[in-house]
Amino acid sequence: MNFEQAVRARSDAFERNYAARDAAALVRDYYTPDARLIAPDAPMARGRQEIAAAFETIMGAIGSCRLETVELVEEGPIGYEIGRAYLQPIDAAAPPMDYRYVVVWSRDASGEWRVAVDKFSFGPL
Repeated sequence: MNFEQAVRARSDAFERNYAARDAAALVRDYYTPDARLIAPDAPMARGRQEIAAAFETIMGAIGSCRLETVELVEEGPIGYEIGRAYLQPIDAAAPPMDYRYVVVWSRDASGEWRVAVDKFSFGPL
């Protein structure tokens, strides 16, 4: 599986796990064990346990999340992705929210790609 296919597969798993409200599976399937999550107005989360806790909080307010890759670059065992996330709050009366993100992908010794750094913020790309 090439880099683009791997990113799409991981992103699809992210969306499925988010829809299932399974923060532990989302983090296990998407992030490296020592990943960093840099979310707006929150301290940096380090490692899968802290990232899962952050997503449990996010899932308490956001009902759905869809990811869209805008740019994808691979450089050996590292790659990056720039994209958009479309979020729908749980409160159906609240308007949808657009986020932008940059993630750093890392390929491990077995050839699997996972996110090592995830930075996102509110606003259009």
